Amino acid sequence: MKTPTGINVLGILYILGGVGIIFLAIIALIASNSVNLPFVSMTSYIFGEFFALVLGIVAIIQFTIASALFSGKNWGRTLVIIFVIIDLMFAIILLFTGYVFGIISMIVDSIVIYYMWRPHVIAYFEGVNVQPAQQYYNPGFSQNPPPYVPPSARFNNQYPGSPNMPPNPYPVNDETEIYPEDSIIGTNIPPQKICQKCQAEVSSEAKFCGKCGKWI
Repeated sequence: MKTPTGINVLGILYILGGVGIIFLAIIALIASNSVNLPFVSMTSYIFGEFFALVLGIVAIIQFTIASALFSGKNWGRTLVIIFVIIDLMFAIILLFTGYVFGIISMIVDSIVIYYMWRPHVIAYFEGVNVQPAQQYYNPGFSQNPPPYVPPSARFNNQYPGSPNMPPNPYPVNDETEIYPEDSIIGTNIPPQKICQKCQAEVSSEAKFCGKCGKWI
């Protein structure tokens, strides 16, 4: 199934975030190992190493989530929802402490949560072959619907006892009307002539009697 556009965007953002976190971890390692700097002490060195390790773990999580999004793993969607809810709670707390820019994070997190609950996104992570346009009409449709069968073939082959079959135009009770007896069938018999000599019937186009040979 084709990956939704929003999922591709989220995956790319997680990858970029992981790259940025790795860059910060490298800076932390360089700073903690620069013993020539006056502000670097043993405590700063240990803290720098620990901070770089934590950043590395966070970067690995970012790349793992991106891989899950691109491959359609449902646990990836679950992790995204959990992390976005946590970030949304922090944004609300920062907003009450006077951090005005926290409202931007709240808006972005709300959009992500809403998008992750869209029917076609859920279907993508559940492995159902669905198009976004179909979610508005039949969200619970079958993954492999039966092929379309024309009504003419459907009534005769697949659904012989269907109650929706059209009425029989030739009911059994009316067979006498369709096939009348020979006695009431009108036939076009050409007119005949009578021979004046032997009284035999001859054709109207005959010039002489076929029985006695008299000219008519």
